[in-house]
Amino acid sequence: MKPQTENWISIANEFNMKWNFPNCVGSIDSKHVVHQAFANSGYTNYNYKGTHSIILLAVCDASYCFTLVDIGAPGRCSDGGVFRNCSCGKQIINKTINFSNAIEIDDENGPISYCVVANEAFPLLTNVMRPYPGRSKGNLPEDQTIFNYRLSRARRSIENAFGILASKWRVFRSLITGSEKTVIVQKPKMLERN
Repeated sequence: MKPQTENWISIANEFNMKWNFPNCVGSIDSKHVVHQAFANSGYTNYNYKGTHSIILLAVCDASYCFTLVDIGAPGRCSDGGVFRNCSCGKQIINKTINFSNAIEIDDENGPISYCVVANEAFPLLTNVMRPYPGRSKGNLPEDQTIFNYRLSRARRSIENAFGILASKWRVFRSLITGSEKTVIVQKPKMLERN
């Protein structure tokens, strides 16, 4: 997919129809691709789960198709750190990725920005929505609880996309044994969907 305004609007319409989250242009998360320790790599790829990995950061649409990806960040990096340093993350942060201008979705709330939905590991920006904190304690107001539920529902698309990826290519479910050159191929800036 080319990052053009018309494409983002089309994805947002699909998110609203399928996941009941207006002006959402994608769901973002990362997946650790587990591999054997590379020669002389030390703790570079050693992650919080106690394995060596590289990070696949991806954004998907409402139908589980990946629209933006970044591959190859070391496993020790956080999701927010990978997002800040990768090409697509920088474009989202700097608002140069051609999201449409904010629009009104009803008569009460005023203009709402187009955004990607994320978990707590990502920064809260006008174009990156994450849940309200404190939901584990159960003391959020009703409107924030509803927002968190709907955001979580929209985020399910990226979780499902990673599940489909791992089911189709089972190599993502186990330890990859190979050299660094084999595991980390090229880092595409964006995937184009035909």
